[in-house]
Amino acid sequence: PFLSSLLEEEAVARLALAAGNGDFSALDQLATLCRAKRRAGATSYDRGDLYGAFRSSFDDLASRAGRGEDNAVEALLQATKLNELQGFAVHALGKAAGMGNQKALEPLLHPYDFHILPSGTVPSLQPAADNGNQKAIDALAAVASDIKERPLWLSAAMALQKAAISGNV
Repeated sequence: PFLSSLLEEEAVARLALAAGNGDFSALDQLATLCRAKRRAGATSYDRGDLYGAFRSSFDDLASRAGRGEDNAVEALLQATKLNELQGFAVHALGKAAGMGNQKALEPLLHPYDFHILPSGTVPSLQPAADNGNQKAIDALAAVASDIKERPLWLSAAMALQKAAISGNV
């Protein structure tokens, strides 16, 4: 089982790397692995994080996207269209947006246009807001002041904390 876990982590990392290098078909394989992982459930080798390999690999994609690697951004955008990967991708887009990537910021600002749940985009806007991105701050402030978005108020307020302390709100 331990070797199997290591092989799985390696497979996830390689597929994410391939997607970030422009082989977007690797995303379908990642989604398949994620489904299999969910069905199999946690093991003692997961160290309490069933999807740790996926999180780590998407963090790597986020760093690459944040540095302006177009294929990494495109991989994240395409991953938002896959149910199994959307959460990882949205979180990674937030990290990339926080590093200044405007293309990564767009789906977070307009989640309905990208068929993304706002409940995931609101906290993902925090890195950009923390770094003073006015579009992210304005989007979070709009959520916090919209009565229809009441379930997201706490999340928006938490995401705005650093911006507010810095005087950007």
